[in-house]
Amino acid sequence: MDLDALNRRLAELEAAARTMLENAGLPEADRSIERSADCRYTRQAYELTVPLGEGPVTRALLDDLAGGFHDRHLRTYGHKNPDEAVQMVNVRVTATGRLPGVEFHADVGDSAASAGEREREVVFGERLRCPVVARSDLPAGTEGRPGPFIVEEMDCTIAVPPGWRARRDGRGFILMTRSA
Repeated sequence: MDLDALNRRLAELEAAARTMLENAGLPEADRSIERSADCRYTRQAYELTVPLGEGPVTRALLDDLAGGFHDRHLRTYGHKNPDEAVQMVNVRVTATGRLPGVEFHADVGDSAASAGEREREVVFGERLRCPVVARSDLPAGTEGRPGPFIVEEMDCTIAVPPGWRARRDGRGFILMTRSA
């Protein structure tokens, strides 16, 4: 293995990852970059992803990587063979940015269906004419609306089949339960 070439490529990937996180406007404290390698025994056709330590890749770091692979193989498949050579098939650099929490509100706005109920033909084992409603028109509480019906919004469609009920919770999420 050409360690110099590997270290140069990892440095390029890490620099690109740092630039991406910086361009996203994330504070330094909310950024992380992790390295890993996909490894396998030489006669295997599948790999396991193993963390690749920080700093320059050296012979000692590769030995640690092989040890991590043997341990991961044991946990995954119930056996390991520390006497067999380990191949490194891919290296990966993962850039992660932590974002502030998202607040969900019950005020989900109107959709095209809220102007009044429409119908749509749907197949639930058989063809049925089903009402199409807006998320905001779904009842809150424990009972919900019995299916079959369709919840239609700008960015999603939810089919509520016969024998199910749907309702909104306090945050506006749609909860479905099988009818008794």
